[in-house]
Amino acid sequence: MYRYGVELWKRGFLVFAIKGVGYGFSRREALLEAKKPVTIPRGFVYRLDYRSRQVTIASLNFLRKGGGLAVPGINNGLMWIDIEGRLAGEMGDMVLDRFNGCFIERTPRGGLHVALKVDDLSLVKWRGVKGFLDNKTYGYCITYPSRLYLKYSGVEEELVYEKLSKVDLWDTGKASKYRRALKWLLGEVEGYVADVSPAEGSVKYNCVPEPVQKLVSGLSLNRLLLLFQLVCDEVGCGRCVEYYLSQLYSSEPIELKNPAYPTSVPRGLHTVLEVELLGGLRLIGASPKQLEELCSRIKYTVDGKEYSMETPPARNLYYNTLRGTYSIALKGLCPLMVANSLHGRYVPRTLCTSTLVKKVSSLTQNNPLKILELLEAVLELETR
Repeated sequence: MYRYGVELWKRGFLVFAIKGVGYGFSRREALLEAKKPVTIPRGFVYRLDYRSRQVTIASLNFLRKGGGLAVPGINNGLMWIDIEGRLAGEMGDMVLDRFNGCFIERTPRGGLHVALKVDDLSLVKWRGVKGFLDNKTYGYCITYPSRLYLKYSGVEEELVYEKLSKVDLWDTGKASKYRRALKWLLGEVEGYVADVSPAEGSVKYNCVPEPVQKLVSGLSLNRLLLLFQLVCDEVGCGRCVEYYLSQLYSSEPIELKNPAYPTSVPRGLHTVLEVELLGGLRLIGASPKQLEELCSRIKYTVDGKEYSMETPPARNLYYNTLRGTYSIALKGLCPLMVANSLHGRYVPRTLCTSTLVKKVSSLTQNNPLKILELLEAVLELETR
């Protein structure tokens, strides 16, 4: 490890040291400890013209005793692409082929780190999709030949970063040469540039015609949920929402995983669920009163503790949808699909790059009579 760090230093690279060893009651706790950087001083910034001899010397001294190696991106003129394990498993061979000539390593979780030399700053202005693809250019990546040693609950584990490419980090290819490969990768997950303005990102959604709204607004809450399930089935999202709607239908709490914030509901899933669910219901004609009634029914359990919604967003969603300022994950993978993946719930085989609300909006615009047809089916079921 030390020798590789020295080799990087000789070639002008700034390097960090991480602890490399982690202890804890859980694997996650031990892993976070092992990945913790130990040589980044206060005031350090990720900037192309910022160099720190102090950091390099401290890092190499630490690596003499052990630890792991991390390499910052923009400080070294590098673009770091972090591809998470699930996506790497599906398209890893294509990544290796299209980025042939670049430094590529496999992470312990099965993901990929790809490094490119930054010779065109405009190429680093992109965002990926949380949980699938990340831009670590203004950060760092733990790199080969790092090994992490974990000890938790009587278990000992060794994690390895494996170099897959023929080239070393200092010989990696220039970003401009791989412009098409980067465009392809971002296109696969609908990545987008970081400087898109809110105005460019806003979408005008379509509600059902007023006569249909009047009929829908007169439904009981359970009938409304049943109608929404049929609408979701129609647009191909039925299985993704089935668990949540069934819990709401029976007034049962929704189970969430919350490893990071044990005293509050995690914003990730509960925000996604509330915005997608309430926004979609608004588009098919639900009234503010119905949405507020539904908000009072939404509850979550985290590690056995029950929580209600922090701030019912029904009223804001109602008017923001009409104004066209409603927005969540306008570009990228469906946020509900990502949330389901993180919670071990249903995820379609094919990655979905749209959102539930966008699909419902398309249905209400192109085939509003379908909503009426589904509404009639709900009323018929209730009368049997």
